[in-house]
Amino acid sequence: KIVVNKVELVIEVAAGSDPIPFNAAPRLSLYRYDIAGVRKNVPDGDNGTDQSSAGDKRALAPTVFGGYYDAVNRRYVFVVTSYVQDLLDGKTTDYGTFLAPTPSGAYELYPSMATA
Repeated sequence: KIVVNKVELVIEVAAGSDPIPFNAAPRLSLYRYDIAGVRKNVPDGDNGTDQSSAGDKRALAPTVFGGYYDAVNRRYVFVVTSYVQDLLDGKTTDYGTFLAPTPSGAYELYPSMATA
């Protein structure tokens, strides 16, 4: 069995790719599709905030899970240790994993057009 200690997904924003008025989004959401093509939180970010899920006991606090824009280092960082461990263990099948802009004050799987 393979065991991972910590896995981070780092998305770097290239210099010049966010000219005014198209600044980098203040926060990104990271979600996956289930077998039915329905958006689901990855385990590390699943605090049970939507009505269809009680959450995952391994979920991290939002500030630890990440997705906030780091203007100093021009990047977004997500901690996805549980998600990658589930993929390696065969507990989860990857039907697609995606990023989307979301409001900085509320994590949304289905962000509104105003967010983008």
